[in-house]
Amino acid sequence: MVKLCKIYAFVIPLTQKQFNIGNRYALIKKYEKDKDSGIKIKFISRKKSIHITHDEACILTENSSYNDCIIYTTYLNNHYPSDVFKITVETSLSENNFSKSLDIKYYKYTDLENQLICYKKLTIEINKFMCGWIANEIDKNLLEQYVEHHHIIINTKEEWKKLSYDDIDKLERKTYG
Repeated sequence: MVKLCKIYAFVIPLTQKQFNIGNRYALIKKYEKDKDSGIKIKFISRKKSIHITHDEACILTENSSYNDCIIYTTYLNNHYPSDVFKITVETSLSENNFSKSLDIKYYKYTDLENQLICYKKLTIEINKFMCGWIANEIDKNLLEQYVEHHHIIINTKEEWKKLSYDDIDKLERKTYG
C-alpha cells in the first residue's frame, strides 16, 4: 500500500471573497475550454494490444463540497473500490496569516494587505500491488494543474472582479445546466 501525503501552499494576491469567486469562475472557464477544445484523434495504425488494466480504471469521479473557507474534494476510481484507490484534496484559505518559515520560492509580494495563502492537503492512497509508482505521477500532474488553475484565477481577474456570489451562481447554473 502507498499513502502519499503532501501540503502545498500558494500565495495569492486576493482576498478570500475574491478567491472564492475567482476560483469558481476559473472552473467555469476550464469547463468551457475543455468542452470546446475540439480534441482530434488521428488513426495511425491498428495493433493487437493486451489490456493490463480495465478501461474503467482510467476514469475518476470527482465529488466536491465547499464553504467560504474549505473545499473538500474526493476522487474515486470507476473500477477499483475506495479502499484500493482514493485521492482526497482539502483546500483551506488563510488571509494575512503568513508564517516566516513558509518558503515562497516563486513569487515575492510586497503588499500583504490583499493576500491569502491557499493550502492544499493532498492524500493519495493506492492499495494495489505494483501500482504505488502511480501516486507520484498523480502528485506531479495535480501540482501542475493547481499552478495552472491559480494562474487562471489571477489572469482572468478583470473578467470576474465585479461579480457577486449571486452572479457567479447564475453563471454556474447557465454553464453546467
